[in-house]
Amino acid sequence: GGPGAGGRSQAVVGGAPRRSMASTGPELTFVTEPLAEDLRVTGHPVLSLRIAAAIPDVDVYAVLEDLAPDGTATSYAMNGQLRASHRALAEPPFDNLGLPWHSHMEADAMPLVPGKPAVLEIEMFPMSYHFSRGHQVRLRLMFADPDGSPSGEDTVDVLVGAGQQSVLTLPVIPAG
Repeated sequence: GGPGAGGRSQAVVGGAPRRSMASTGPELTFVTEPLAEDLRVTGHPVLSLRIAAAIPDVDVYAVLEDLAPDGTATSYAMNGQLRASHRALAEPPFDNLGLPWHSHMEADAMPLVPGKPAVLEIEMFPMSYHFSRGHQVRLRLMFADPDGSPSGEDTVDVLVGAGQQSVLTLPVIPAG
């Protein structure tokens, strides 16, 4: 079997990102429309993030949240992270359930070319979570330079236009 007991549901990370400031620095958020029905996510979400950066490396931290109609956000370790220069995919030395695997070896490092788009496949921690009807799934993205300092919003662009979509894939268990 693959990651999750049911199907995979994809959501294009698109529209106008919402910029805000968090205690860790600038962040981008993407929010789905309110859910028409309950959604059970069980397994490893995978974020295929397309970025262009003005710097040769950046740390990306992604968090999934359950956004209630009253604006309350809930997250239970639904996150993933990747240093952009470690984005090269490799064959895992074990059964990795078909998830993206990165060697993190120096020989496989791929610095970003400023202004040139790059794709980061980010496996998020496994989860089993019930999103209720009327709630929204929110994706928060935070960026930091490799030294740990927050990257400004002019440093990293998340590509969301036609043909350049970033995609969040959720392992969904069908209702019933």
